[in-house]
Amino acid sequence: MTGHHVTVWGIESGPGHPVGRVVEVDGEDIGVAVSLIGLLVLLEEHDVYGVAGITWHDGGPEEWP
Repeated sequence: MTGHHVTVWGIESGPGHPVGRVVEVDGEDIGVAVSLIGLLVLLEEHDVYGVAGITWHDGGPEEWP
């Protein structure tokens, strides 16, 4: 599939929150990434190759835990 919209949320940690950045594809939570490479792997694991755009919240692609 192509044309997915990816949202990467800000860094979260603490009780009940994973350490990393929550990733959504087309509004669905697909997991947590801890690096840019981790984001790419996570997307690949969910067969997301064509990305129409990435929305970054609370920091861009250079902000990781």
